[in-house]
Amino acid sequence: MRTYLYIFVMAIVTFAIRSVPFTLFRKKLTSKFFIKFFDFIPYAVLGAMTVPWIFDCGKNEVCALFGLVCGVVFAYFEKPLIVVAFVSCLSAFVSGFIF
Repeated sequence: MRTYLYIFVMAIVTFAIRSVPFTLFRKKLTSKFFIKFFDFIPYAVLGAMTVPWIFDCGKNEVCALFGLVCGVVFAYFEKPLIVVAFVSCLSAFVSGFIF
C-alpha cells in the first residue's frame, strides 16, 4: 500500500514541477537574468548529478579527472549538453586504456 502512495506522491511532484512554469510564465520572458538562468540549468543539473559520481566510480582517479576536464572545456565553449556528456564519458573511457 505504501508503494502506491509513494508512486502517487512522485506523480504529483513531477506534474507540479512541469506545470508550474506554464502557469507562471504565460508571456515571453524578456528579463535577461531569467533567460540566462534557465539557459544554465541543464549544465548545473548535469554537474550536480555527475561530479560526485565521477570521483567515486572508478579505480583510477586520473581517468575520472581527465573526463571531468574534457567535459568542463566543452561546456565552457557552449556545446550542446549531449555532446558534453558524450565527450566526458568517451574521454574517461579512452584514458582508461592509456593510463
